[in-house]
Amino acid sequence: MIDRRLKIIPSIIVIAYVLFLAITSFDAFQEESVLWRQFGLFIFYNIPGIILLFFLSAFWQNLLVCGEFFLVLSGILSLCFSPWQAAVTWMLLVLPLLLSAILYLLLYYWEKHYQFFS
Repeated sequence: MIDRRLKIIPSIIVIAYVLFLAITSFDAFQEESVLWRQFGLFIFYNIPGIILLFFLSAFWQNLLVCGEFFLVLSGILSLCFSPWQAAVTWMLLVLPLLLSAILYLLLYYWEKHYQFFS
């Protein structure tokens, strides 16, 4: 059986990623408009983070589903942010999801085939 501490490492990476998205969404308050519009923009900027946290809270026990979801999501984001044209943006927005997807999948296959390694 895999240690519980190993299973939460990819989840911690995703939570740190969501916190990074939440911190960067505070630029909604830099506009010179009414307060309710700034707050609406702030909520709108945080929708991806809310969706990620909802998905993570619903499927955190299923390593395979989490790994596949974050792998597909990082692939879609890689189409938007090319690593050859905007390397820093790709590393900030795609690499944490790709790393967590790889860790989820490695932990899944390690847990599934653990009897062969012991």
